[in-house]
Amino acid sequence: MKINSALLIRMIPALLPLLLLTGCDMNKPPEFTSFSPGDGYTIEKGEVVDFYVEATDPDGTVEKLVLEINGKTVKTVDGSYLSYYWDTENEQVGVHEATATATDDLGKEATKTINIIVDPILLAAPTNLHVGEYREMLSISWNTVDKAKHYTIFWTDDGSEPGENSNKISNVDVTVYNHNDLDFSKTYKYKVQAVSGEFTGPLSSTVSGTPMIGLLGVPANVTAGVVDGKIRVSWDPVDFEGVVYTVRRKSPASEFYYRTVAEEISGTTFTDENIEAGKGYFYKVYAVDNTHGRSSADSDATYAATRRTIWETERNNANVSTTLTYNTHYYNAERVTEELDWFRLRGGYSGAYSIYSSGWYRRFDADCFRIYLEGGERIEFNMISGDMSGMYSMMVRVVEFGKSSTGSDREVVCHDFTSTSGSFTYNKSQFGTVTGTYVNVLMWEDLINFGPYNYEVEIRIIRDP
Repeated sequence: MKINSALLIRMIPALLPLLLLTGCDMNKPPEFTSFSPGDGYTIEKGEVVDFYVEATDPDGTVEKLVLEINGKTVKTVDGSYLSYYWDTENEQVGVHEATATATDDLGKEATKTINIIVDPILLAAPTNLHVGEYREMLSISWNTVDKAKHYTIFWTDDGSEPGENSNKISNVDVTVYNHNDLDFSKTYKYKVQAVSGEFTGPLSSTVSGTPMIGLLGVPANVTAGVVDGKIRVSWDPVDFEGVVYTVRRKSPASEFYYRTVAEEISGTTFTDENIEAGKGYFYKVYAVDNTHGRSSADSDATYAATRRTIWETERNNANVSTTLTYNTHYYNAERVTEELDWFRLRGGYSGAYSIYSSGWYRRFDADCFRIYLEGGERIEFNMISGDMSGMYSMMVRVVEFGKSSTGSDREVVCHDFTSTSGSFTYNKSQFGTVTGTYVNVLMWEDLINFGPYNYEVEIRIIRDP
């Protein structure tokens, strides 16, 4: 059959709308094959929603997916599926709208909207509360509450039940709390509440406890000084009513332990009259609370010494007369100074008990006095009278005596005082063993003719408490 071309040309305008309409029907919109969670999904605030969206296009491809929550775009992907985690920590309680938009390769769009419901966080009351009683402290513990970020502790000390208007301790992020600096004469009651953001749970049941009495304060600023030949000890009062004090004392050169010298002192001073001149003493003070049967620890030690004058007696040097090497003076030294910390020595040259030095072709007299020294203690020296100038003048030295590694006697001159005053810090030598130390005052025979016959020197040992 022949088609009239002129007729066909006349029919094209009439067929064109139909062709266009048929072409539009062929570009179908995308279709959502998955959108989770489902409409009306409900969670508690703070939980995370796991979105998954997938779409297909019946007559093409899905080029883009967009996810909006409450009108705000939260994710855009090029493709046919997306996933997104929505944290509701900072979202409002209530209904939230989630909308997905899919666009195909020809620009055709499809949308789908669901509702997500965010509920308040439900918190349980803390359980298994317990109170531990300690010195001036109560320790409150409880079981962990699910979903709680922290806890609030409400407490009272007046016998009333704690509530949300009581004293409170906020933002406790553990399940054990130590309540410090409490009054042992009061009973404390507690309730605990779980908290998560703006949400709170019900209060726990009540627990109570009474703290134990605390340690008694230690007397501070303890000092000792010499007043009218006696030693006065003073200290700051301990802040507790009815406290009395005990004073303990130790003489470092003769005693190994502190012993009580005064007790039941109601004031803050003690004058020690039972002392020996020249001896040094350490003092410690502690407080006593007789009402509650407790005592404080000892205070820091303080130290004081009075002065004593010693007259030298003969003989206290070695019984050797014609050799450069002479026996040690330690065993021959006078022991009257052995326990003293502060003393003056008075003596003089004695020709009858002098020793001949073949090296110097002269005789000298050696007066020796034992002293007790610990490592790190300091000796202060002053010459009151005598002569320390010139080659054959007096000499004052500190000498250490002991045994060498072979067992023989040995002496080490620790320090020579070369002027009329000075100080020296003693440290034990590292060779052999140490038996003891002494002060040696040497006087050459020249002093009879060219210097003072008598001498007076002062030795003071400074001991660290």
